[in-house]
Amino acid sequence: MLALLLCAAPAAAATIRSIEIQGLRYSREALVRRELPFAPGDAWRPELAGQARKRLMALGVFSEVHVLPPDAHGVVRIVVRDRWPLWILPTATRKDTGESWVGIALRHYNVAGLAHEAFVEVRNFTGRNFSSWRRVRDARLDYYWRRMRGGDLSLRLDAAAATAPGERTHTLGIALERALGETPELGPLARLGLFRVHRTGARAFLAQGLDAAFVWNDVFEHVDWQEGARVQLRLLSAPRWGGADTRWHEASGLWARYLALDARGDTLNARLAFAARDGDLARIGLLDPSGGRGLRGHYPGEVPARAWVLASLEPRWRVPGAENVQLVVFADLAWAGHGRWRAWPAFGGGARWTLRWLAHGTLRLDLGYGLRTRRWRVHLGAGQAF
Repeated sequence: MLALLLCAAPAAAATIRSIEIQGLRYSREALVRRELPFAPGDAWRPELAGQARKRLMALGVFSEVHVLPPDAHGVVRIVVRDRWPLWILPTATRKDTGESWVGIALRHYNVAGLAHEAFVEVRNFTGRNFSSWRRVRDARLDYYWRRMRGGDLSLRLDAAAATAPGERTHTLGIALERALGETPELGPLARLGLFRVHRTGARAFLAQGLDAAFVWNDVFEHVDWQEGARVQLRLLSAPRWGGADTRWHEASGLWARYLALDARGDTLNARLAFAARDGDLARIGLLDPSGGRGLRGHYPGEVPARAWVLASLEPRWRVPGAENVQLVVFADLAWAGHGRWRAWPAFGGGARWTLRWLAHGTLRLDLGYGLRTRRWRVHLGAGQAF
């Protein structure tokens, strides 16, 4: 059926009379219609098809989008293929010391068929080498209400709780986002919110303040690779007010560029990121560029810093005969400052396997080597390091 629709070559009409949407399984028509750069009554222009496809693919919930120009009756047909929106992923981590955690994470990328996102994760500490089950656990809950009432405002909620012997930590954040460009995923976006962190026990503290950010995206999602660029700037400010006894200010940013090397999807990806924090660092911990999405080849906690700058370069090549699989090599270099600045280089390789039928369904395997630690680290998870 899809092939027959795409093979049809209608004579384009000058005016759009109506819009027909076909292929929806998990999404609602309202989600598609609110992203379109045209409406019934508008004059048709050839470039509208590309604009509509870019906006719909940026949602991340479709594996295919085809926009057919209006036929002789002025009907524009949009043919999509939904991706399965639900991730259920068991998680397990182990450090070189033997410290281990197990858990389960659930993420829904298309709640209510309107591209709302929900995420829940629960983890439990399992001692040394998964040998015990202790009353040390943490949980996280996030919700993204995209386009409230169909407008340009979106709402983000996040909450986390962690327990350890003698202490508990609770985190709560709420933020409003305003899309200033084409959609919440494309063009400029501004965010303003509030957050609160409360810890009880011997290391008790209370911090609360403002969370502000500016994001600019111009990335074309091709399901299994990307092209374009993105910029993110964020500022957290927690003064001593409203009962808070801890003060700190934090700035962070990211620039990423995705370059297509050829038509089949080989890419070269570059990234620059930074973070800096000032204030009561001793009570709230230090910044850390380590982890699977930062300085690969290092686990979280290995590179603590008051400030850091990270540069990464990662070319990717498609595996012949396996269009959804890419092989990668990468080089990461962080300059971390904690008393004095030091360079932390790492390099490695890995693979990306994209499940086209699953929303944001990229499985990522990185094997990184830290030149300072002289150790290999393995990172396995969902999503991209960029």
